[in-house]
Amino acid sequence: MNILSYDIKLPIMFVFMELTLLTNAKEYYNKGAKKDAMIFAGVAIFVYVVTAYNLISRLL
Repeated sequence: MNILSYDIKLPIMFVFMELTLLTNAKEYYNKGAKKDAMIFAGVAIFVYVVTAYNLISRLL
């Protein structure tokens, strides 16, 4: 099923994965596991930066 091209699907998939990571970070933070929450938040921020870089490099 090629409804959308790969160039559009991949960033959308990463955005939803990042939102899931941030949700996990919030749940761990509420449970008191701040170290684990920081790891999830760090990974989410890293993936956001990589996704933004890829989108910007495709536009230029």
